[in-house]
Amino acid sequence: MTTSIPPLVLAASDVWAGNDGNWSTWAIKVGSSLQQFNIIPSTSHGEIWVPGPQGCTGSPAPLQCAESRGVGELQGQQSLGFQENASTTWEQIGIYEFVTGEDLFQTTEAGLYGLDDVVIGENNITVKHATVAGVVTKDFWLGSFGMAQIHSEFPVRSGSVPSLLDGMKEENLTSTASFGLSVGAAYSECQHVSLRGHTNTSIAESSPGSLIIGGYDQELYRDPGVEITVVANATRPLETHVRNIVASNTLNGTQSATFGLPSLPVAIDSGVSQLWLPREVCENLAGALGLTYDNSTELYLVNDTAHARLLELSPEFTFTLGANATSRETTNIVLPYAAFDLEVGQPFYNTSRRYFPIRQSPDDNLYVLGRAFLQEAYLVVDWERGNFTLWQNTHHSSGNAILAIQPIGDEDGSGGIRPAVIAGIVLGVLLGLIAVLTAVYIFLRRKRKASRRSPDRNATPSPFPEDKKDPGTPEMPDTGVVIVEASSVPIHELYQEPPPQQAMSTPVFELSGATAEKELDTVPSMAAEGEQKSAMLEYRR
Repeated sequence: MTTSIPPLVLAASDVWAGNDGNWSTWAIKVGSSLQQFNIIPSTSHGEIWVPGPQGCTGSPAPLQCAESRGVGELQGQQSLGFQENASTTWEQIGIYEFVTGEDLFQTTEAGLYGLDDVVIGENNITVKHATVAGVVTKDFWLGSFGMAQIHSEFPVRSGSVPSLLDGMKEENLTSTASFGLSVGAAYSECQHVSLRGHTNTSIAESSPGSLIIGGYDQELYRDPGVEITVVANATRPLETHVRNIVASNTLNGTQSATFGLPSLPVAIDSGVSQLWLPREVCENLAGALGLTYDNSTELYLVNDTAHARLLELSPEFTFTLGANATSRETTNIVLPYAAFDLEVGQPFYNTSRRYFPIRQSPDDNLYVLGRAFLQEAYLVVDWERGNFTLWQNTHHSSGNAILAIQPIGDEDGSGGIRPAVIAGIVLGVLLGLIAVLTAVYIFLRRKRKASRRSPDRNATPSPFPEDKKDPGTPEMPDTGVVIVEASSVPIHELYQEPPPQQAMSTPVFELSGATAEKELDTVPSMAAEGEQKSAMLEYRR
């Protein structure tokens, strides 16, 4: 048995950033110059993405734009973005396409890739030679650190580069490639903070995010949850099914936005902000809430009249989720209107406007629940066992109920097993023992009675015929006891206690190849590293 490493608790910073919502962020520092960024977790890649200096090109206020993208200081001054030439530990790889986002945004985006040291969180956890990409696309406004177990491959390197989680495991920062995530909610729990990139704006209530590597916080969820198998070798491996979406207290009362539609397979992706749904579902919600569709930005806006009415009605949205289209095990994730009462600014609009974070999916086979949905969900992922679980988020934690997800084959019951699983094991043992004891008792009782009825071969033969009774022998009274043959009662083998399972409950699935390795295709015109440096992105040196 190996020594278990305690779960790594990465506290969110006090910075809320973003151009399409108020998102809780985590502080990181990149390279020898410790360039500062505030970024978000992404469940769809396994790399470190940070905004590049070209990301705010054309902005009337570049420094304010960079700040809203989570870019911090470099050598005491506000930076415009990641500057690789300022880091002596930077090992450049080249310009390559991103593995995620193209399907939703219908664009091909690329970044400058390399390896560098990264310091994560206020705990100053250092990961050596992590895969880092400079991002200039406006589709991903904030940087992100990947929580997916997806390795990176580059034509100019032999072998794949481990995902961030696997790299942390190799450096003994965690026992397992697993995590528990709450993305945070700007409208829950009292704590006054300032919003980065939003002028004269503040939040009176906020619940910062929580990220635990190698474990989860038992106080941050409320049963029942739903356990789901990871989809191996998928761009977005966390897939569930939306069985129903019910909106209550709307302008039209209570109605189902998915009425008449089959179960919707949807991916969970904390790296994107909105919910990408079928056009019919979006239109149903728009009609119930008085939303206005903007064809130029493809966003649903909320005017002042509708906003005032919705604040008065305070609608709720209940998402019923299942592991598949027919599973009877489901869970409800309930979101208040506050979770969708967001503002969007650059590059969509020059000034911030209220909007409702749903978008029409460009593909009938591609639906995504993004960060806005996850504000009210608690997510635990165990890549090594190939499963994940979703619960309703409580937004309340003392920090004293953090449990570890033990490595496979190293479960010792010290924290990686939920109380419900323990109760099930105890109950199974008791039922097994009762069954065995009952079977033994009946068998012995039958054997004893049979021995009393066996004839004595040395006894004097009875003078009475076999069909007659000895008049001197009294008849056995009818006691009402029915003698049951032992073979009529199923005799169970003694129940053996199974090895403790993890937070993910039963059953435990194990993927032989849970790690999805995706090759990042090169930009055709950038095949040579010299061309990669000069053509697609311009970075400040």
